[in-house]
Amino acid sequence: MMDSLNTQQPTRSSSSTPQTHLNGRQCYSSAGKALGGSSATNYGAWTRGNAADYDLWAKLVGDPGRSHAGLLPYFRKTETHFDPTADPFL
Repeated sequence: MMDSLNTQQPTRSSSSTPQTHLNGRQCYSSAGKALGGSSATNYGAWTRGNAADYDLWAKLVGDPGRSHAGLLPYFRKTETHFDPTADPFL
């Protein structure tokens, strides 16, 4: 069984086409080659959920801070973070 796991092949990666709303930048995307598939590649990529879901959750827990409007400033802060000293290849 272990012979069928070729550990010499690297993780696959690619970049998106240039994105208009990102000033032409490309987004890095990797695909893990590990037991569990790409879920083993946990590099923090995320997308924002549906606003109605956040609003429902806020209503269920009785906390307007958990609504879409309440979380929006934090989404924006996270989505615009840029570290000029970061290694672009990590």
